[in-house]
Amino acid sequence: MLEDGEVPLARLLPGRPGRQEVPPRIVLYRRPLEFRAMDREDLADLVHDVIIEQVANLLGVDPDELA
Repeated sequence: MLEDGEVPLARLLPGRPGRQEVPPRIVLYRRPLEFRAMDREDLADLVHDVIIEQVANLLGVDPDELA
């Protein structure tokens, strides 16, 4: 789900603990998501699925546990 062929749909930046703490971030790539979706409802579903997948990856759990 994270990639459509060779084009990534999202990226997880895990963050850095410590003195200069940087929180984890999920970056969604708008154009590849829009290109892959058929309509606005499909886009909303796709964004939801990609976010669930990324959060599950961050937490180290199966995406089905979050959905």
